[in-house]
Amino acid sequence: MVEANKNLPAWRKAIAAAAREVHKGEPLDEPLITRLDFYLPKPKKPRWLVPATALDIDKLERAVNDGLQDGGLIKNDSRVVQSISEKHYAKDRTGCQVTVVKHGATSVHIDFQPR
Repeated sequence: MVEANKNLPAWRKAIAAAAREVHKGEPLDEPLITRLDFYLPKPKKPRWLVPATALDIDKLERAVNDGLQDGGLIKNDSRVVQSISEKHYAKDRTGCQVTVVKHGATSVHIDFQPR
């Protein structure tokens, strides 16, 4: 875990904390699939029906995967062999809903909402 590094972004630290809350065992060390649903604040006058604006989805994915590793849910973010990610405008929440599935097996689900 990289948790000791105090220079980590707050969002990544929060993902790591959420991962520690839901997963108490050894880090998952096998091929994994992730489903990441990002909920972003909706502007007063959005240009499009979906958030095709800043925050880059690849940077959001990287922050979540790093946080999952920092939090001890996954051994290394290189274990993610497939990822499905989507940005949504939030109706009543912001944050990220994370599902981690062992390739061909069961899943771990994190519903992350910043406090």
